[in-house]
Amino acid sequence: FLFSAFLLAFLVLKEADAQSRCFAGAVYHRCGTACPEVCGQPTPQVCTAQCVSGCFCRSGFIFSDSSKRRCIRRNQCRRRG
Repeated sequence: FLFSAFLLAFLVLKEADAQSRCFAGAVYHRCGTACPEVCGQPTPQVCTAQCVSGCFCRSGFIFSDSSKRRCIRRNQCRRRG
């Protein structure tokens, strides 16, 4: 029982730490899309169904560029793709 409690506490703290590393406007997902929307890039026609963990833009926001370190409102993107 003690091991299970320790493991659960470790996983909760690890998840909280991952969320705290996300930049403004982003949230941590353990299973996000492999093909997030990026301003200036065409929306992928085909995307794998694999889970990708990391920081993803909140609803209504997209990544500002391919560095995927900043989110902007979808309507602020001037599409080139």
